[in-house]
Amino acid sequence: MRIFATGRSHPPLHGAVFTMEVLMNHTDVVARIKADLEAKGVSLTGADGAFEITKRVAWELRAEGAGLLDKPGGNNSHGFATDIICYPSGQIFDILVSGGDINGPSWQDAGTVDASRYRPPMPIDPPVPPPTPGLSLDELAAKVDAVSALLAGLDRKLDALAEQSNANTEKIQQQVDQAVKSVEKTAAAALPLLGGLLGKH
Repeated sequence: MRIFATGRSHPPLHGAVFTMEVLMNHTDVVARIKADLEAKGVSLTGADGAFEITKRVAWELRAEGAGLLDKPGGNNSHGFATDIICYPSGQIFDILVSGGDINGPSWQDAGTVDASRYRPPMPIDPPVPPPTPGLSLDELAAKVDAVSALLAGLDRKLDALAEQSNANTEKIQQQVDQAVKSVEKTAAAALPLLGGLLGKH
């Protein structure tokens, strides 16, 4: 696929064989994406800043095959050329003048490279998953009933614990009363004996 950096369409020549051609100049896309990022306060300084523009341009033009250029060495961002759009054929375009500094929107035909360096565009702002459908009235009512049953069960358990606690308290009190009575009975039986012993002295 041959990509031409021109804003004009040319009629096909008679007898010529053409592959799919993109006769578009996308400077306007570059400018719009740059302005949008500036409005959002995204830093466009340096290699990573320029790549913020480039990766979004590639993603927006993905339908026509636009992608990124593999560049593991030199001035790069995450292993990609910072200001180059690459097509599967190896055709490349320089889209920023003084990338990372002025970031002037451009669309300059920069020739071709080894097509193996083409990389598909990376997704930008992945779509938010659709919201979970709301519950129907019957489902809500069933959940309310389940919660109510759970609370009722907790109330029964608390009542049972309170009753057990009261029963234990009553039992302890009975044991204390029994001990006191036993002591009183023993004391009452011992008093005459003590009196007799004291009377002999």
